[in-house]
Amino acid sequence: MIIFISGGARSGKSGLAEKIAHQRQKELEGDVYYLATASAGDDEMSSRIAAHRERRPDSWLTVEEELNPAGPLKELAQPEGLSREDTLILDCITLLISNHIGAVSDSDEITADEGELTERIIDSLHRLTDISQDKDAALIMVANEVGLGVVPLSSLGRLFRDVAGRINRRMEQMADKSYFMISGRPVNLEEISASPLTGDEIL
Repeated sequence: MIIFISGGARSGKSGLAEKIAHQRQKELEGDVYYLATASAGDDEMSSRIAAHRERRPDSWLTVEEELNPAGPLKELAQPEGLSREDTLILDCITLLISNHIGAVSDSDEITADEGELTERIIDSLHRLTDISQDKDAALIMVANEVGLGVVPLSSLGRLFRDVAGRINRRMEQMADKSYFMISGRPVNLEEISASPLTGDEIL
């Protein structure tokens, strides 16, 4: 099962993901793997990472990987490391995107076009979804919705916004359940979907 959780900053996305993982662990007695994509580039980010770590139970296994969160899971998944009782939390897709953009940019100079960059990140995420589906483990993916504000002034900012929007859309389509967080309240996207179109037609 894949669960996609999106929303604005400080809207409660990570909290909802953790509550779902807590509930699954309580009911199924499985393990929880927290796949963290954040990098402590400054004091503020270090504080944010520390706050997230303090919230998590000691029994949860934290895997820190900035570009390829599926990589460290390969050993855990072989051959009996993951099961249907286990839960994976990817927090978050947006920082993963930022890390990939940082890896191919020099100031405002980008060494990969939008399509190439998007597919590179999608491939990284697909490796993760493949592992979770192969082992029948639950995967909860957290992402920021960054396209609701003003148009970024820089080309780098616009690239980030556009890539994030495309990837969020692709991941939501893969998900079995999707929630959008508004002021701490989860909204089930399936229940409010009003489009007359279905499937790929929406794209």
